[in-house]
Amino acid sequence: VFCSQNLGAKQPDRIRKGLKQGMLEIARKNNPDVEFIKKDASKLDFNNRFDGVFSNAVFHWIDDQNGLLKGINNALKTSGQLVCEFGGKGCAETVHSELERLFAKRGLKYKRTFYFPTIGEYMPLVEKNGFKVTYAVLFDRKTYLKGDLISWINM
Repeated sequence: VFCSQNLGAKQPDRIRKGLKQGMLEIARKNNPDVEFIKKDASKLDFNNRFDGVFSNAVFHWIDDQNGLLKGINNALKTSGQLVCEFGGKGCAETVHSELERLFAKRGLKYKRTFYFPTIGEYMPLVEKNGFKVTYAVLFDRKTYLKGDLISWINM
């Protein structure tokens, strides 16, 4: 979510990214006062427009981290802030290791299509793209499955 007013304001100028297909239409219908744009997160072309960017559980899905961070930094006003949460080193590792084992057992390669860095790997990248890091933490958070593993994979 990109915001061009105080996050506490009743109706900040918000632009949301990263919505799944079909969700965009629902979001527009339910929030007619908000501008929704479908765009490649690694190719953002906003310039000095937003006071803040908030992201929850998205960054680990983006292949081009440099493009993502550069675009966000360019989109932020001089005193703007980025607040993000995403999977880090070890995220859902039990599941991914087991899938890797099961794929290999069948002669297949399990492709990990996400990026789960350590703080030491990610902070230099963040700083290289113009940010000043004031807080970062990597912690274990249990991922509980609603239903079975197939449901989680299909999610």
